Amino acid sequence: MPTERSTTADPQPKAVRIEGRVCSGRGLASEHLAAARSDLSRWLGAEPVAGTLNLAARRPYLLNRATARVFDSDHKMVWPAWLDDEPVLVYRWPGCALHILELVSASHLRRRTGLCDGERAAIDLPAQHLLPVPVHAWALWAALWGLRETRYYRGRRGYPILAEGLGRRLSAGQ
Repeated sequence: MPTERSTTADPQPKAVRIEGRVCSGRGLASEHLAAARSDLSRWLGAEPVAGTLNLAARRPYLLNRATARVFDSDHKMVWPAWLDDEPVLVYRWPGCALHILELVSASHLRRRTGLCDGERAAIDLPAQHLLPVPVHAWALWAALWGLRETRYYRGRRGYPILAEGLGRRLSAGQ
C-alpha cells in the first residue's frame, strides 16, 4: 500500500511513495519520446536523456489524466514525480498496464543510482495525480499481471500486447 508523506522539494503537502522493481525495457521509449523532446525539456526543467528507467509495481496505480501533461495528439502522458531528490516524469500511454511506471529524467538514472534489474526503487508522486483503481480494473490486473509484474518487458509482441489491448478495451489500463 502506498504511504503518504510530505516532500520538501515540492510545495504540494502530500506525496504518495510508490515502490517498484527495476526492469530492462524493450527499447521503445527513446523512439516514442523523441518527437516531444522540447515539451519534455520544458516540463522536466532540463533536457531529458534518451530512454527511461522502468519500474514494475506490485499493484496497479491509476494516474489522473486530468492532471497529466499530454503530448502526441493526446496519446501520451507524463506526470511530475521524484526519484530520491531528482525530478522525473512518469510516462504512460493509453492502455498501459497499471503497474508500469516509466521514468523520464535529465540524468541516466541507472548510472546515477547504481540500480540494477530486480532491485527496488521508489518514486514520490503528488497525491493529486492518483485516482482509485476501480474494482474491475483490479480484477483484470490481477488476472493478467498478478505475480508476473515484470513480464511486461520480456518481449515486443505476445503477452504484453494482448494484455494492453484487453486493458484498453475493458477500461482497465491507463
